[in-house]
Amino acid sequence: MGVLFPGTVQELSSVIKLLNQHKISFVARGAGRGLSGGAVPQEGSVIIEMARFKEVHEVDLVNRTITVGPGVINLHITENVHSHGYPYAPDPSSQKACTIGGNVAENSGGPHTLKNGVTVNHVLGVEMVFLTVSYLHLVENILECPDRICWGW
Repeated sequence: MGVLFPGTVQELSSVIKLLNQHKISFVARGAGRGLSGGAVPQEGSVIIEMARFKEVHEVDLVNRTITVGPGVINLHITENVHSHGYPYAPDPSSQKACTIGGNVAENSGGPHTLKNGVTVNHVLGVEMVFLTVSYLHLVENILECPDRICWGW
């Protein structure tokens, strides 16, 4: 078992392809704050740590979206959008340390999600790396939620 720290989508794609060539399984890891064991690898597997993907790429106030890397801390997203007068509901107890990538993987919640929904209700798009393509960008039409505050990454 080992831990890898890619820093770009290209590095991540190369790592995944190399692991596949050698038939080595892997687990992507956020901050490791989840209580469900989502980042626990099988014996002989590799952990791909996403901590280096911590950029806030864009805050779009018109469309009420924020585009961030999976290594961005949940609390940083909350503070960023709150500074513009908007809420971000998913606030797990580990909010000060957990990452949005882990939140998406585990569909994290928290006390404010009872009213406004868990992580899946706030994610409008994701980029995913696959073996067959370098990466895939999936986006939901943000016009589908005009009557509520939607923050996506």
